[in-house]
Amino acid sequence: MAAILNSLQEQEYEVQAQELEFFREFGDRTSPYFQARINDELNYFVEGSSLADKAIASIRGIVEIEQTQRDRSLQEQNQQLQDQIQAIGVGIGTGAIFASTVGLLFSDSRDEPNLEFANLHPFAIALLFSFAAALVAWGGTKLLIRVWWWTSRR
Repeated sequence: MAAILNSLQEQEYEVQAQELEFFREFGDRTSPYFQARINDELNYFVEGSSLADKAIASIRGIVEIEQTQRDRSLQEQNQQLQDQIQAIGVGIGTGAIFASTVGLLFSDSRDEPNLEFANLHPFAIALLFSFAAALVAWGGTKLLIRVWWWTSRR
């Protein structure tokens, strides 16, 4: 306080020591109170910011888990679609091969009267048997894929 009084007197201000008594009160009583409050607030802020960092890290973890689950679900859907396409391809291929050969198997069937297919045209016979062969091949392929999937998963 004496330094302030000397500085003011050097600048030619008429100030008495009693007029500057509020500086002493501020330095002795008010300043320590506000310093303690500032330290408390600073400690609270540090703890609060660490809690915020932990909360952000937790949210990032949750988002990563959800993204991984979505990716896994999408991957399983893609795998199921690929399996379905493979089974349909095998079915169509088998049906096409069977359709091209079944006409040869039953081409002489009109000569034999004991066959039930005798009244059908060879194209209709080929179409029916190729469709049946395609369904059997599709179902068998789906079954094989499902069995392979279960055994490879274990």
